[in-house]
Amino acid sequence: MTTAAPNAFTSVPGSAPVFFVVPVIPDDGSVERVLYYAQADGAQEWEKISPKELNTKHGGSDADSVMLYQPDVDTILQHTHLTVDRLDRTVTLYAGVARTLAVSEDILPSACQFDGNRFMLVPVAPHTTRGVILVFSKHAAGKSSAPVVELIATTDPEIKNGVGK
Repeated sequence: MTTAAPNAFTSVPGSAPVFFVVPVIPDDGSVERVLYYAQADGAQEWEKISPKELNTKHGGSDADSVMLYQPDVDTILQHTHLTVDRLDRTVTLYAGVARTLAVSEDILPSACQFDGNRFMLVPVAPHTTRGVILVFSKHAAGKSSAPVVELIATTDPEIKNGVGK
């Protein structure tokens, strides 16, 4: 995992595609609801991506990983049709757990920590799929400087490495 936020949102050859993780107000409060976006060929507006389409080969990439990144609220509002009342501004990406599916022995790391810039790299072996659970921290008064009062998981999106896998 790197320690700085990406300079550009688009992927370059050999680098991991970037998917924007946007927490929105959960429907039932039991899990955090997340929308995923990717930048579409230099377009101002991001392309909404189904969790089923998270793939290391997105946008022509040839990487064996994806980068998950939680942008700030102003950036989200600038690049999506979402309104501020839809965004869950009380949560911040904290960690993620990834498990390679359909293998008996997973050689890739299973736990990843998000850094202070709210992004992490998730490795995915060729021709495999990894189930990922993102964990968000909820802070008192909704401010990241306040104490953490709750950890909230997401549903399990699957990140693929390879077309059709």
